Amino acid sequence: MNNLLTSVPTFSNGFKNPTYFSDWVKSYLLEHGIDTYVFNPGASFRGLHDSLAMENYNKIIMTCHEEIAVSFAHGYYKASGKIICVLIHANVGLLHSSMAIFNAWCDRVPLLCLVGNGPLDAAKRRPWIDWIHTAHDILAPIRGYTSFSSVSTDQWGIANDIKRAIRIAVSESHLGPAVVALDSYLQEMHTDPKVVNLGLADIKKKRIELQSDELIRISKLLSQAKKPLFIIERAGRQKGIMDAFINLSKCLGYDIPVIECGYYENAITINNENLWFRIETVILDECPDLIITLDTIDPLGYLSSIIDLNVLSETLFININTPGLCPSGWSSDTGIDPPGSIYNCDIVLFLNKISQIIPTKNKKVENYLRHKTLTSSKLSMIIEKIYLTLEKNKTDYRIVNGGSNETDKIIRHTFNFKSESQFLGMNGGGGLGYGLPASMGAAFSIFKYTPETLSIAFLGDGDFMYTPSSLWTASAKKIPLLIIIVNNGEYSNSLTHAQDIAHKRSRSTSPRIATTFDESAIDFEMLAQSFSIESSSVDGNDLNILSEKINKAIRFINKSNESYILNIKV
Repeated sequence: MNNLLTSVPTFSNGFKNPTYFSDWVKSYLLEHGIDTYVFNPGASFRGLHDSLAMENYNKIIMTCHEEIAVSFAHGYYKASGKIICVLIHANVGLLHSSMAIFNAWCDRVPLLCLVGNGPLDAAKRRPWIDWIHTAHDILAPIRGYTSFSSVSTDQWGIANDIKRAIRIAVSESHLGPAVVALDSYLQEMHTDPKVVNLGLADIKKKRIELQSDELIRISKLLSQAKKPLFIIERAGRQKGIMDAFINLSKCLGYDIPVIECGYYENAITINNENLWFRIETVILDECPDLIITLDTIDPLGYLSSIIDLNVLSETLFININTPGLCPSGWSSDTGIDPPGSIYNCDIVLFLNKISQIIPTKNKKVENYLRHKTLTSSKLSMIIEKIYLTLEKNKTDYRIVNGGSNETDKIIRHTFNFKSESQFLGMNGGGGLGYGLPASMGAAFSIFKYTPETLSIAFLGDGDFMYTPSSLWTASAKKIPLLIIIVNNGEYSNSLTHAQDIAHKRSRSTSPRIATTFDESAIDFEMLAQSFSIESSSVDGNDLNILSEKINKAIRFINKSNESYILNIKV
């Protein structure tokens, strides 16, 4: 029998039986390789907190807000593909964290969250405080955007909930947060003997393949297509996808065009040589006859921005999704199902299998796509200067956050990515406040596994101010991260909307009312200093000084392994 499923954890005190249920939880997670916890402290998980703090356990990361804790774990996973455990304090903490949980859901990032709950046994509740921190269905506010959520009333039930949550999160059979309620009273009780014998979860990652007849069918269609097209969105977290596309083109005998959409991890780098495009800057001169989508939420929506959908009536669609791309009963984040066949399988494995069986033909396909030049702007010149400075220094780096739609777009058009997931994109769910804590989580992970790699985060000033207390964690844990604030002194998206509506209504309303920081400018250097973080500012018009500041920041981070804030006034 598989030892993984039958072995019993050995606990830190050397015995098979943990003293308290919270001790068992800590050791059970450790047996699955989950040894790091991030949280804002709260009494509803004080039992587990004590178990973690025992023996000076040093893999605890404290944050100043639950949204920061969840976003930290979100970024950590995107950078490393590994799970850390988030602890959330009761209903109040869960409501604080709900935005970050929604971001992770939309980003299809697996998280493991344990939510402390007041005692479900009413007789065990302390006056007032336990009553307001206890909920009959505590996970109801976030159930619509989780891959698994469960509330049990006994240790045996909670233990099995945790086992299932680990399997779902770690094996990626479902993508999105897995959340388990942890009764505060039961945490502090001695462990039920039958819990100790609970076997480990099956966390082997399963690679799902298409049947050979389907692979043969798709390979024939691809070899016969005159104007084929791949559309990709979330495929950037699939290791090896760049090489898989290059290999497929070699087997076909021509460069097959690929269009990347969305704001997720990069799957490609924009490249004329390989016919790799971005949706914002591609021109379709003719209609493709075969479209294969890879992990794309709303392909028809994206296509409608570059072509009249009516002309696609004869186009054959094949849609390949990562297993677990499950719809929500609450959120509409999955878009509209595209026409054609829809399959679930491992995407890189699919591309490599197609390459092996496709008939080799050195045929010429019609060149029907063109690049559209991105309009130059002050921001694009700033980002280009940053890129050239990094390249001149031959810096090994990963960009852990895009900051805004505009900044994200320019990054993808400027940087030459050497591999997939060199750029981690944005927040998934559009929730501001993600950028700084997620960047810290990613940088923490990158420094742990590849300490020679520089982590760079681009952050808008508005997004930064949602979660500025994240800097405490960056300082306390000495997280090496270059934080570049694109400081335009405004919520530019809201300002644009204000300008649009005023123009449509022919009104003289000032669009800068309640869309800017005009009334009180933010001193980011003073803010950084209050958290003992080094920083400097630069005028975005002076590109030479900008380059010097980037070099100074890199030298500081390499020497101290700490964060550095560069405030660029745009």
